[in-house]
Amino acid sequence: DITGTYAVKINDGSCFEISEEVFFEAPTDVAETLAGNTLRLYPNPATDILNIESQGDISRIQIISLSGNLMQQYEKSQLQHLRLKVGGLENGIYFVAITYRNGQRTTAKFTKQNK
Repeated sequence: DITGTYAVKINDGSCFEISEEVFFEAPTDVAETLAGNTLRLYPNPATDILNIESQGDISRIQIISLSGNLMQQYEKSQLQHLRLKVGGLENGIYFVAITYRNGQRTTAKFTKQNK
């Protein structure tokens, strides 16, 4: 998790300066746009359920591990909002490969973590 308070230290070799502290909160979802299809995954990280929303019609969803193993696959037709059960996955980072009805494909990343 990258949420926290940060400061920047600038060092030119002979002296340094530290900036004011800034609080940064990591985003809790992933949103991306591909040729007019907005894809949103939330919550991220996910514990039991991963929501997928898209403006485009989704025909296939694949959840793939970092090692390239296909963990789950769903064949759907013309859906724009899905709730996937991910509670059975091990903690870690996964890719969600989306195929739209029009043939376009995109991939997004999410983290699975226990409560």
